[in-house]
This record gives sequence, structure tokens and C-alpha cells, in this order.
Amino acid sequence: MRVTSSEVRVLEVSPLLRELIVFATRWPASRRKSERVANAYFRSFGLLLEEWLATPSSYRLPRGRSQPIQRAIALTIERCAALDLPSLCRTVALSERSLRRHLRAETGLGFRELACQVRVLRAMELLGSGRHSVTETALAVGFESLSAFAKSFRRVAGESPRAFRDLV
Repeated sequence: MRVTSSEVRVLEVSPLLRELIVFATRWPASRRKSERVANAYFRSFGLLLEEWLATPSSYRLPRGRSQPIQRAIALTIERCAALDLPSLCRTVALSERSLRRHLRAETGLGFRELACQVRVLRAMELLGSGRHSVTETALAVGFESLSAFAKSFRRVAGESPRAFRDLV
């Protein structure tokens, strides 16, 4: 498989992808290179993954090009529940105006859009674990209201948090 981007990508694990992964476990990592069926399977699986990775997805986070923006993104991920823009700006040594301008230029996202995507992706992780309710998850990732969480989650994931949790 050819990887043409260094950005972090998350794939929705559809029932098909889940079954492909489960089926792939029938071969050990130390399998013989001469196994024709395994080779054909993994070649096909790789082509499917390549296709899925080429499809635009809202489940991605930009990386940024400059050190301050990369650091700002990393801190946004780390502090998504208690994100404080003024302290973030101080930490990366940029004014709020400069941070917003450079973030938009390097990632195509505004600060609120980035923070929302980070929070929703973290919420997906928590909901996927099956150990957290929708309300607990919303509060854990920094949303103050369930309606704002549900609206943001639906915009990013294309479905409600409850529907997402029930599928996992």
C-alpha cells in the first residue's frame, strides 16, 4: 500500500472492514511468503484500504507545517476538555490573532473548527470503548450542553452520538 500523506487519518470501521480485519488474523505475521491465498488477500485488502484512505473523511486532524501550529494542535488534542485559548497562545508564543491566522493558513481550519473536531474524535474514542454514556462523554470532552455536543457530533460523524455508540 502506498501512503501519500503524513496526516493522521481515522477510518470508520464498517462491518466489511471489521470482517476483513478479523479474517486477516487467520494468518500469522510470520507466515510464509509463498502462501498464494494470503498474498492475494493482503494485496486486495491493501488496495481497498488505499481506496478508503483516498476518500475524503471528516475523521482527520491536520498536522500543520510550522512548529508553533503543530504544538498548538498537539496541545488542543491534549487539553480538549479544558481548552483555554489564552493559555494555549501563551504556550506557543503567538497572539490569538496570529494563532488563528496561521492555523487557517496551514490547516484550512479555524480554531473553533479544530477544537470541535478534536473533541468529537475524542468522543468517538470514548463512546467506542463502551464504558461511557453519551452524557459522560459530552462532559469529558468539554461540551457544556448535550444539544451542542449532539449537533457537533452529527456534523463531524454524520450520525448522533447515541447511534454511533450503539453501532460499536
